[in-house]
Amino acid sequence: METGIPPHVVTPHGETPLRIDIHPIDANPAKGEPAHQHFDFRFLFRTTADIGELQAEEVSDAAWRTVGALHDERLGQRVAQAPR
Repeated sequence: METGIPPHVVTPHGETPLRIDIHPIDANPAKGEPAHQHFDFRFLFRTTADIGELQAEEVSDAAWRTVGALHDERLGQRVAQAPR
């Protein structure tokens, strides 16, 4: 629960990710981590709860966006096609 959002206030849209992003991460000798690939799985969740502040220790940048404001066109199409 990296965001600090309690699981009981969100409902997953489905079991299939909307997008999988794979990108390289440089080695981090301070953590003893070699260079590696990082996988981000993006899922769609819905809530009517007032979320408020997110957990700052884990979330460095977050925003609620409308489908039209998404910068990734393919992700926007997938969100728009999700049943309401």
